[in-house]
Amino acid sequence: MEWLADFWAWAWARHHNPLSWYIRPLFVLPFCYFAYKKSLAGVLLTVVGVLTSMFWFPAPAETDPRAAAFLAMEQQYVVAVSVLRLNVSSRQQANLKWGGFMSGSSCVDSVR
Repeated sequence: MEWLADFWAWAWARHHNPLSWYIRPLFVLPFCYFAYKKSLAGVLLTVVGVLTSMFWFPAPAETDPRAAAFLAMEQQYVVAVSVLRLNVSSRQQANLKWGGFMSGSSCVDSVR
C-alpha cells in the first residue's frame, strides 16, 4: 500500500498546477454530447478524463497561496468523507440501502 501513498502524493503535487484546474470545465462539452448520443463508452471515457486530469501536468515550481489554501480545504474534505465512510458499518450501510429500496417500493405501491 506504500505505492498507493506515493502515487497519491505524486498526483497531489501535480494537482497544484493551475492547468489541471483550467482544463476541467472543457470536459462538460464531450460529457453532454456523449450523454445526448447515449454513448456509455463516451461518458465513461470523459469521466476517466476528468478524474485523471489532475495529474496530466507537471508540478508547479511555486504554488499560488490561494490555490494551496483551497487544496488544503479540499484535502480535509476528502479525508473527512473517507473517515465517515469507514465509521459506518457494513450492516448499517445495508440497512440504509434496503431501507431506501423498501420505502421507494412502498411509495410506488401506495400510488397504485
